[in-house]
Amino acid sequence: MQLSLVQADLGAHNTPALALLLPAGTLELTGLAAEADKAAGGVISGLLKQGDFRGKPGEAHVLYAPQAAFERVIVSALGKPEKLTLEHVRDAAGRAAVFARDLGLPSFTLVLPDFVASAEELGRAVGEAILLSQFQFNTYRTKELDDVKELKHVDILAPGLDQDAVRRGLETGAVLAEAIATARRWILHPGHNLTPNDLAEAARKEGEALGLTVTILGKAQLEAQGLRTLLAVGQGSVHEPCLIRLDYRGGGDEAPIAVVGKGVTFDTGGLQIKPGPGMEKMKYDMAGGAAAIAIVLACARLGIKRNVTAVVPAAENMPSGNAIKPSDVVTSYTGLTIEINDTDAEGRLVLADALGYVVKEVKPAWIVDMATLTGSVGVALGKRAMGVMGNDQALVDRFLRVAEHAGERGWQLPMFDEYEENIQSDIADLKNYGGRWGDTVNAATFLQHFVGKTPWLHLDIAGAGWSDTDRGYRPKGPTGTPVRAVVDMILAGG
Repeated sequence: MQLSLVQADLGAHNTPALALLLPAGTLELTGLAAEADKAAGGVISGLLKQGDFRGKPGEAHVLYAPQAAFERVIVSALGKPEKLTLEHVRDAAGRAAVFARDLGLPSFTLVLPDFVASAEELGRAVGEAILLSQFQFNTYRTKELDDVKELKHVDILAPGLDQDAVRRGLETGAVLAEAIATARRWILHPGHNLTPNDLAEAARKEGEALGLTVTILGKAQLEAQGLRTLLAVGQGSVHEPCLIRLDYRGGGDEAPIAVVGKGVTFDTGGLQIKPGPGMEKMKYDMAGGAAAIAIVLACARLGIKRNVTAVVPAAENMPSGNAIKPSDVVTSYTGLTIEINDTDAEGRLVLADALGYVVKEVKPAWIVDMATLTGSVGVALGKRAMGVMGNDQALVDRFLRVAEHAGERGWQLPMFDEYEENIQSDIADLKNYGGRWGDTVNAATFLQHFVGKTPWLHLDIAGAGWSDTDRGYRPKGPTGTPVRAVVDMILAGG
């Protein structure tokens, strides 16, 4: 879909629909909204006078203006003016785009509000929201494809705003939305069509097209280099594990930022197998890995002046005669020994080797890892926020601010020293599962052993990485969290 920044006389602007974003309490129209109302014969002011527009987030109306050059007016609510943020703009713009698509329109025109944030930020928010809202995954459908509705084009009107700034914002938003769409597609493929090797080859194709250095460590190389916990998780599957690495060099000789993502392409739980209901969603257990790859692709497309390395430990966790067993002891890449007391706590095992590898081989300025790691984080925070932990409070604080601004909220969870007691083994250095109480923090405490003194940020996205319903500009399914927040963190200089 194409986004275009245009300048137009509303009285003569021919479009199937004109969309306005209005806050609650709007009684009088000004500027372009007033101009649009005049051209439409007063239908917008009529809606306001009747009190039918309450302005609550999620509210949208379609009005018909047969005498105007534009045939319809879509009014999408921003919420209370004193509480407006960029997330309200994203939600309203995305909802207007969904509304237009569901009406069967091929295009529409959106009037950008001239408040809330800077011109570039508004352009980016609207670009992200429109494109993210239109994501559809029809790869496996064979019926009723003729009924699929798609927007082809959206014009953006931004009178009174710096046009170059708005255009830059739209371009950035489009890059991020495309990176997220790539991650979403990978996440939605069923496990038999996205094995660890499939994910590696998809990453190779995308990365090499952008001039990135792509390195794939297969089973023999993992054995030679000692990534034994990654190998252990994957040993029960016929599909061999691998380590995926993409290097983007935009920052000269500076130390890179490392982005690590859990890439378990399907998680049955291993010998301690998960319950059947809901297991179909375990194809999304590589959402962190997909996000990590998407982040480095976005950085390359945006030409960010930083060095960024993505590392994804990819494996399939399956039960078989070769699978790891409870009580097995594995020696990690760093040399720490781990007692496997839960084969379904496999994500922290693959991340342990990946983090140890990154510290030694990449030597990053700081690390962020992202993973659908624990069900506990969803119990604690639901679907609206990721759990945030780390060993550097300044890094955590910066990320929380950036994530809030990006519309991908996080909430810090404690990592008190007492949590160490939960992961101590009687026969090895550590055990991989510290029990169901506080498991999100237990997992982060376990991972902290593999990063040394490198500043490190851990994001548990098991709740925020998937939505069971359509939410504003985010369609049902994988959300792409935390691609936008991490890219913003990198853009801000880390």
